[in-house]
Amino acid sequence: MAQKRDKKKSYFLGCTLLLFIISVVSIFNGRLYTSIKINALEKKRLGERIECALQHEENPAKVDLTAFYNLYNDLQNFVYLEIYNQPLDVYRNGRKHFDSYTNELSENPDRVACLQVSKNVVDKYQLKINIGRMWKDTEFVMEDHRIPVILGNGYSGIYEIGDVFEAEYLYESYDFSVIGFFERNSMIYTGRSGFINVDQSIVMPSFSVQENALPTDGLKIHYANKTSGIIELDRSSYINDYRKLEDKLNSSGCGSYSLSLYPLYAHFQNFYGISVYVAFGLLAVLWIICGVMIVYLFHKFRNKYSLTVKKYIWLCFVPILLYFLAERNIENIQQYSMNIICIFLTEGILLIAHLLTEILFQKLMRRKET
Repeated sequence: MAQKRDKKKSYFLGCTLLLFIISVVSIFNGRLYTSIKINALEKKRLGERIECALQHEENPAKVDLTAFYNLYNDLQNFVYLEIYNQPLDVYRNGRKHFDSYTNELSENPDRVACLQVSKNVVDKYQLKINIGRMWKDTEFVMEDHRIPVILGNGYSGIYEIGDVFEAEYLYESYDFSVIGFFERNSMIYTGRSGFINVDQSIVMPSFSVQENALPTDGLKIHYANKTSGIIELDRSSYINDYRKLEDKLNSSGCGSYSLSLYPLYAHFQNFYGISVYVAFGLLAVLWIICGVMIVYLFHKFRNKYSLTVKKYIWLCFVPILLYFLAERNIENIQQYSMNIICIFLTEGILLIAHLLTEILFQKLMRRKET
């Protein structure tokens, strides 16, 4: 009976220690803390508004261009911002351009950084011209193959007002005429990549075309991009507005779209019907329960097979190995690295908690014996 009581005490002590450590780590864990911080910043930035980012997810070439026209017209019933990041293929013209991958000047970049924006984006972010002029309303409609562009301040000294260069945009060649330069450190919020400094970008109007235009694959992709912008919703009615938007997209005939709500609390409230803080709390509780179960199983496993501490440590690396095998497709190295760090952190906590429990239990036993 005494041994059973001692065992229960050791498990209770171990679980208490584990709960304390994991609770602290849960609160200050990098991903959790970052999510809460981003949610707070986004909430402050947006105030009474909710942003919904659209992204077309299918092959635009299979969609009838008329369907894109109709959907684009429907989106005008919302506060809709056209913002997309579609690079250019600039033909060699003896000038340097900012590479879209590195954001560094290069004489022969693979792709050149370029943003497509609507007129209301210029007004919303109060973009100001340093030299030259802003677009006219008529320049947001394509009538020929010449596109007026405003360059980021980083292109000062490389291009001048009135310069024309040839580049390929979505498989078609256009003449791009420089009409101005933005002030240094002009910023645009993309919704997908956060705020972007346009100093290293070519900024072109997200142009519309006449409905009798030839429906090329490039034009279809352009309209897929035009309908992959950001919608601003009112905070008091965003869930109903989101449902209406979802219905329009599903019935548009343009294929599937993914929707992302900002800030984070809006996403949780809309999809799960709970507060983001409740979700984080449930996640922390789940983590704690899983941690207790893992420690208990490790303890039983070690005792059953009489594992040494060295072998026990190696055992803790099995989940990491399984994770490596499961993650064959690495799209985001930063996210992948954070996942690895979290696994190491969790495994380390479990190992330390278990060994500390064992040491404390042995000390208690020795005290009782003396």
